[in-house]
Amino acid sequence: TVDSNKYQRELWKLSHDIDLLQVATPELVNLIEAGEVDEAVIEASKIIETEGRGREVVILGCTHYTKLKDGLREKFPKQKSLSQDEIIPDKLKKYLVAHPEIESKLDRGSERKIHLTAHRPDYDDALQYLLGGVMVQEE
Repeated sequence: TVDSNKYQRELWKLSHDIDLLQVATPELVNLIEAGEVDEAVIEASKIIETEGRGREVVILGCTHYTKLKDGLREKFPKQKSLSQDEIIPDKLKKYLVAHPEIESKLDRGSERKIHLTAHRPDYDDALQYLLGGVMVQEE
């Protein structure tokens, strides 16, 4: 996400005065996927305390980081945090309203399937959290 500079591009659309510091934190993804959410909050807190000191807003810019938002908001109540799950659905809805030619092509009766090469029980928790649960088919 950091390498794509997507947040920089989007924020510059709003203002060129925004000072954005981007910090790649792939190690947090590994912790979250291993079910170590509390440890990931601790590690993210250390990064915010060092790299993000004095910043007004922290953008949790990875879909995995939605799991950290409550812990980070508790630890940093005065620092605003933006989480993708609170932004993207509304943006998508507005986009589809603005682009009816795309919205009209969407199939409302489709079925969601997740295919995995190997199933792990912790995936069920992630799928429930992120997608409200789905049927998993192992390959």
